[in-house]
Amino acid sequence: MRIYDIKLFRTLLFTTLIVGSGIYLLSCSEDDDGMASALPVITQVSITDPTVDSTFSKSFRGQLIVVEGMNFVGVSQVRMNGIAVSYNSNYITPTSIIVSIPSDLPFQGEDPSLPNTIEVVNNVGAGSYDFIFLAPEPGVSLFKFAPPLTAGETMEILGQNFYNVEKVVFSSGGTTLAEVTNFEVNDDFDVLSFTIPNGINLDGEITVIAESGEVTDDYLLNPIPQFLSLSDDIQPPGAPVTIEGKFFEFVEKVVFPGGIEVPAKDITFNDLNTQMELIVPNGVTGFGKVELHTAFDIIESPINFNDFSGVLINWDGLGWDWGKGSVETADGSEAPFVGTGNYLHMNMAVQGSDEGWLDPLTLAVNFSPWPTINDVTDETPIGEMALAFNFYTKEPFDRGYWKLQLGQGGSHGGSLQFKPYDTEPVEAFRWTTFTVPLTDIITNAGIQTYGDLKGIDPTAVPFFIQFGNDSPDPLDVNMYWDNIRLVKLP
Repeated sequence: MRIYDIKLFRTLLFTTLIVGSGIYLLSCSEDDDGMASALPVITQVSITDPTVDSTFSKSFRGQLIVVEGMNFVGVSQVRMNGIAVSYNSNYITPTSIIVSIPSDLPFQGEDPSLPNTIEVVNNVGAGSYDFIFLAPEPGVSLFKFAPPLTAGETMEILGQNFYNVEKVVFSSGGTTLAEVTNFEVNDDFDVLSFTIPNGINLDGEITVIAESGEVTDDYLLNPIPQFLSLSDDIQPPGAPVTIEGKFFEFVEKVVFPGGIEVPAKDITFNDLNTQMELIVPNGVTGFGKVELHTAFDIIESPINFNDFSGVLINWDGLGWDWGKGSVETADGSEAPFVGTGNYLHMNMAVQGSDEGWLDPLTLAVNFSPWPTINDVTDETPIGEMALAFNFYTKEPFDRGYWKLQLGQGGSHGGSLQFKPYDTEPVEAFRWTTFTVPLTDIITNAGIQTYGDLKGIDPTAVPFFIQFGNDSPDPLDVNMYWDNIRLVKLP
């Protein structure tokens, strides 16, 4: 009869000596017929590292643990939270069991009826041990309240994994301002609701403390909506635009140049109130800022809307090309349905690995003179400028590329293989503004400012845009271009 010490067993496991060794492990409490004669007893749980003497009473799912005790003979089941889990019988001795906590094991935070126990079962019965199976750590996405933050009003914390939350702590500069222990958690465990306590008179941090961990994020007493980005600086009425920012729950309406309004009821807000989707209303033709109107302030877009000052070609009289593709106008009956006047349609089936000169898909943009651009002077560095254009595709644009270059073959500044889908998917059936920094296209050291760029004769050296298919599979190009322009970066 041999009983292996647990430290020795762990060492044997990690040197793989025990696996498949054929060692027959016996117990002092085992009868001659191989049946256990005593109830399993669990004394502690530890980790498998043989160099560390460490016991613990709680763990996240996925952890490999050692259940230690006695009478682990004739084991028929190992149960966690009342659920039988799989184990390898080679990893059982009379005094230890090595087993992994399943990654999908239900935990008490989502089901309070679960016992938070580990059980070892043999023919005599089951030995039980109290052990906490932790929920995933909490996370915070957004604090929602009507500003300014006022005691007695309701606050919501949006996030995830709000299981077994113990308290919410308000602090500033390391000093605790208030604690909340009376709160409600929704059925999906991703919203905490409570009444704002007294004593919070400073900007600071909110910490959500749960059984499984804690998370901290900053809060402001009076958060003003922030307008971070406008998806399109030129977009026709009837086309969608996206506004990104913060605290959009306080937005009452969006006002376009000319005072044309879109009320909040006609705007789609995401769950975090950090994104708005809306349609450009009819009648918007003016130039200026897009405004967010709230009960306490008006916030302007970081860029101007309908800024046609830097347009090189628009197929409505500005600029000219080599006559590739077809010039079309939206009539509302088929895609693209809307447009700012005329636009260029380029349509061609392209074979796989075809990166040669595709004449129908070559756009040479000529113009004269170089345009005057709002907020741009001759001294403006090209690092503060971009080539922008409106783009629409009927087919998925997830392979191939557009080569953007200054001069044929990039002779006056270099070129760029433009693959916007590498950053995020290109949405089909929607006019999209792409903005490409000029420094991504122009690498000529002699072109440092807009004045340097204007020193080149635009009638002799156009912008070239050429499609290439570097994928092995054929694809259909069915795309539209409009308002190719130079802009000042925000």
